[in-house]
Amino acid sequence: MVVLDDDPTGTQTVADVPVLLTWDDESLREESQRSPCWFMLTNSRALPEPEAVALAGRIGDQIRGLGVDVAVVSRSDSTLRGHFPAEVDALGVDHDLTLLVPAFPDGGRITVDSTHYLVQNGARRPVAETEFARDPVFGYSSSYLPDWVEEKTGGRVLSSEVVRLLLDDIAAGRAPDVLANAPVGATVVADSVTDAHVEAVAAAVRIVENAGRRVLARTAASFARARMGVRRSDLLDPMVTVDGPGGLVVVGSHVATSTEQLERLLLLEGVVNIEVDVMEALSGRIDTGAIADQIDALLEAGSVAVLSTSRALVSGSLDTAKAVSGCISAIVRGVGVRPGFLVSKGGITSSDVATTGLGGRRAIVMGQVQPGVAVWRHDVSSRHPGLVQVVYPGNVGGPGDLAALVRALMGCA
Repeated sequence: MVVLDDDPTGTQTVADVPVLLTWDDESLREESQRSPCWFMLTNSRALPEPEAVALAGRIGDQIRGLGVDVAVVSRSDSTLRGHFPAEVDALGVDHDLTLLVPAFPDGGRITVDSTHYLVQNGARRPVAETEFARDPVFGYSSSYLPDWVEEKTGGRVLSSEVVRLLLDDIAAGRAPDVLANAPVGATVVADSVTDAHVEAVAAAVRIVENAGRRVLARTAASFARARMGVRRSDLLDPMVTVDGPGGLVVVGSHVATSTEQLERLLLLEGVVNIEVDVMEALSGRIDTGAIADQIDALLEAGSVAVLSTSRALVSGSLDTAKAVSGCISAIVRGVGVRPGFLVSKGGITSSDVATTGLGGRRAIVMGQVQPGVAVWRHDVSSRHPGLVQVVYPGNVGGPGDLAALVRALMGCA
């Protein structure tokens, strides 16, 4: 089984599973021979749709070229952002059913009566009423998943044609029947409030696939774990991520959650912020080498350097975000001192730090250090072999959680 991850936060529920950060035909074939399941970091959410579609097509060709039967999960955002249905269609993998399971209970994303919610402070809020629905690239108007499917497919799939797998079906053990009886080519949307619900849906998929159905799942991280059959593990001790003095925290995400967490982080003693002005980054006026030297000096002194982007929102396309992230990763690439710990905040940021900044090609997911916060150990392909990277999603965690993590990593817990 392979999980195609449209940003690196999809590994936020698993442990002891490899993730390919970059690959070619040979390395993909090698992975298929040594691992029963693995992640492939496509980072397609950071790409314009034509590029995401082209990438999905190439990956589909590579998967078919392995010559083995591979179950595919297209992992995307639990707040419904991403290139759906375009990149799923472009994969071209054999399937007769498309299953949507966007629930991520650890992060407060649940689906009830086919309506998707964000839970904050104990209150449910339909996702179409949140900032995520106003995303300039992936925005949408409906929280009711059948309507969302009709909206995203441009009416190719009508709301009335979408098959609904409800909580009552799951509780009564009818999930396999719902999937087995869905028309060929149908789209199914599944309710889930807890991990037990997600696991029941994954078990139903295995049952119908054993009976001959082919299911292509487009889901959040919880289903990916359940479909792999990977058990939930206890949270890691934060200190397993530390191998020396000094640390580097990179914050690129601009969602409100990340901004508030950054503000709390900068109140800690011993933390030094280096802010990259977004407009200057877009104009190419940032001296990345000079900033890398600043970070080197802070790391050598045992301090924690926070490399963050300015918080003022700048309207623009994915190309804008890519340009800013490219500037950040160029700075990380110029840092010569190995950080005692590394935390990256945001999906695009984490991907670029891992691949462009560190030159990594493969890592092992060690587990989670907070709910929904993955920990990777880079292999020998990285500029810093064995370095542990904390992959912190932009929209995960409470206001003080990032600061609490860094405080623990500094040995002040």
